Amino acid sequence: MGSLHRRSADADQALPSEAKVEDSMVLERALRATGIFVAEVRPRGSGVEATVPSLAAEAGFDWPGRSYDAIMFWSAIATRISWSAPTDIDTHFQVLLSRQALSVRLVRAASDRWVAVWQVYENEFTGGSSGYSGTLSTPHRLASVLTDGAGRIAWWNEQFPLFVGHSKTQRGSRIQAALPSDMGPSIAELLKAALDGEIIDQLVATVQPEPRWFRVHANRVAGVDSVHGDADLVVFHFEEITGSDIDRGGLVDEIVRDPLTGLYNRRALLDIADLDDPMGSPFTSVLLADVRRFKSINDLWGQEGGDQCLIAVARWLRSVALPSEVVVRLSSNEFLALCVAGSSVPHAVQTMGELEVPFGDDRIAITLQAGWDERAPGQGLMAVAEHAERALVAVKRSSWRTVMRWTPEISRIASERVEEEERVRLAVGAGEIDVHFQPLVDVDRRVVHGAEALVRLGGAGAGLDAERIIDATHELGLTAKLSRMFCRQAFADGRLLRKVFDGGCIGINISREFMGTGLAIGTVADAAAEAGLSPADIVLELTEEVAVGVSSAVLMAELRRGAELGLSIAIDDFGRGETALSMLRSLPLTAIKLDRSLLPSDGDSEGWEFVAGTASLLRTLAPQLVAEGVETVTQSRRLLDLGIMLQQGHLFGRAMPTGYWLEHRPVIPVASSGQRRL
Repeated sequence: MGSLHRRSADADQALPSEAKVEDSMVLERALRATGIFVAEVRPRGSGVEATVPSLAAEAGFDWPGRSYDAIMFWSAIATRISWSAPTDIDTHFQVLLSRQALSVRLVRAASDRWVAVWQVYENEFTGGSSGYSGTLSTPHRLASVLTDGAGRIAWWNEQFPLFVGHSKTQRGSRIQAALPSDMGPSIAELLKAALDGEIIDQLVATVQPEPRWFRVHANRVAGVDSVHGDADLVVFHFEEITGSDIDRGGLVDEIVRDPLTGLYNRRALLDIADLDDPMGSPFTSVLLADVRRFKSINDLWGQEGGDQCLIAVARWLRSVALPSEVVVRLSSNEFLALCVAGSSVPHAVQTMGELEVPFGDDRIAITLQAGWDERAPGQGLMAVAEHAERALVAVKRSSWRTVMRWTPEISRIASERVEEEERVRLAVGAGEIDVHFQPLVDVDRRVVHGAEALVRLGGAGAGLDAERIIDATHELGLTAKLSRMFCRQAFADGRLLRKVFDGGCIGINISREFMGTGLAIGTVADAAAEAGLSPADIVLELTEEVAVGVSSAVLMAELRRGAELGLSIAIDDFGRGETALSMLRSLPLTAIKLDRSLLPSDGDSEGWEFVAGTASLLRTLAPQLVAEGVETVTQSRRLLDLGIMLQQGHLFGRAMPTGYWLEHRPVIPVASSGQRRL
């Protein structure tokens, strides 16, 4: 094969090449794959002078390749240039001898210079005896575009406007602006790779306005300086494969669908948000929900059980949502719903109760918690989703809410929490750890049974309660550091208190995060030994969320180790959260502490009957019961009548610094009665 030729009415002359190309075989393959060629053309006499890029000339890619074809091709171009207006020209040719068809674009670069861009289609025409024709059947490639190195469009074929869905493509506009917005980043990367010399053959997807897959070919094809002043041109081919054998019915879904639940995924949500018009959108609110205790579900029933729960939640959400509403699986156990006017999704989540999911011989009971917000005029979807997320965080911090709508107050609280986290960070970093103790009394024997250590901070963290401190250290990743510091300080102070309280145990709370590390028991034992305390002097208090929120393997190993060392183990705040009683049966418990929320008022007879029934059940799980939140003598007396002698609350003393209790003994009011205790 010879070099490309220009043809005039006078004679054939070899077209000069502009530079040498090192790897002609690679370039030839690239040119054959793309089928687009470029030449700079100038009128000359009755013909034209054409300069082809070195990419084509040095690769030896000869097109039209036959003398007759070349004469017809260049003569037709010369004819069109001679009578053309000063605008770009689109035309088609049939090449009879080589059985090829061409789509040609003549781009006016200057008053006497043109850029000819032609694309070859194999066997895409029907009959005819003329050297060229104005008709051409639809090419096998959906769309072709030529850009400069900056991505500015220099040429496009007639299929490109159909591909992008509009006719706004203009010469000089960037290809990313003409394509669906979710394809923009991928095309920008492919453009850079092509300019670096790579030959591109890659699948790219879009969900705008509906999911589609395209095979994209791209490579650098020319160095025609007169087009936009750039040394390189890049050609892109977009071939739709949606629904084809290549697609196999699944490629589109892989990018916009969650494979487990079949719901839209985060990528699809972002694309929908990009396309959404705040002034004319059908979506009026956003709800964000997650599965409560999902980590515990995974721990107890494994990943397969967790997956079945997610599938069930997705199916349920889709069933309560309207057909026009969009349901998305955002992450592991988070779901988002784009709701329309009149949506019942928020109400359905609030009233759903427990959803039972069959799993083998078991039935897993799951509940949802959610935050949501209505859309203000002109507000973007992602801004509403952020409000819903903040509301969900507020629900998680609540002990009783299941669904909450965002309010400015929630954002104010969130801002305050950020400030609190900074205060905690500074205090922990400076080692300003304080410990307060609240006495635990035996009202029957009228002695102090022990004291519960509660973490406090000095310095920047002064004034924050234990719950806020623990939440902040978890967010900051300081849980392990604070736990070690707190244990050492609490046991050192607790040793002093035991002299005042005539012995007694020291209770210390362990957070879910620290227990989950598998380091908790070792840390407690080391700190107790350092303070000169025996493990038998320590009560390890675990909240219900620890018992059901830590991997069962880690939790059981830690608690067995603690029991072997002689530590007492108690469940704290029972009744405040969600406890799986079957799981508590397997724990080596010494005591269960009833949360203050379970204590009724003095005259609530039905409430006291409930406490009596609860106490009877809990005695099968632990030998000791402790009542928290005792505030009145009547409450204390009723608890004593139910056989609950160990009590804690403001009636006996608030949580106070160590120094206070070294000077004051807890007040223990007379609470005994003539009734026989259970």
